[in-house]
Amino acid sequence: MRRQLQRRARCLGPASLAGRLYGRGPYPAALPAVEAGERLRGELWQIRDRRLWQRLDRYEGCAADSPRPHPYQRERALVTGPRQLCVMAWVYWYRRPVRGLRRILSGDALAGV
Repeated sequence: MRRQLQRRARCLGPASLAGRLYGRGPYPAALPAVEAGERLRGELWQIRDRRLWQRLDRYEGCAADSPRPHPYQRERALVTGPRQLCVMAWVYWYRRPVRGLRRILSGDALAGV
């Protein structure tokens, strides 16, 4: 999926949003923040291709034809992007219980801590 993003979308740079992150193997679980100061870190992408959105939804398990209940749900959230600009962007929030999952306190799935 990363390769498709790199070919068919544009990375605008580092970004963050209010939320918390849990490890669940190769796919992290992002949830909205519960307490002030909780931040997720990642990248902001500009996607204009509707077919790429359909592929992303299928990849995240939340396409219309994906088995229910969906593990993730795509919703708009306020994201702080490059140069501290705030924009509304699509985010895939995890919708299953996180009990037993390890919290990633850094909020950065690639850092893993």
